[in-house]
Amino acid sequence: MRRPWACPTRSLDRAVLPVHDPVAIRVRLALAFLFYVFHQWSYWFIGSSLLGQRLTFSFWETLALGVVNALAAVPLYHILDKLKVDQ
Repeated sequence: MRRPWACPTRSLDRAVLPVHDPVAIRVRLALAFLFYVFHQWSYWFIGSSLLGQRLTFSFWETLALGVVNALAAVPLYHILDKLKVDQ
């Protein structure tokens, strides 16, 4: 009995989204942005509270640099994905 929801042409071993998928691009943008903001916040938190250093946390600068980081990460991922060797 054939299941109507099963797609016989797709293999289950290839679970990654294609590079040109718009959903994957949005997810990569969001993750790169959030990881950058979290990294900057954790760097500030550790330096300020645990090490006693005088560090300033510029919220708007962090957001702007997070956007730049995310916009640079997506094409870089695409270029590095093209260099990947499939076995």
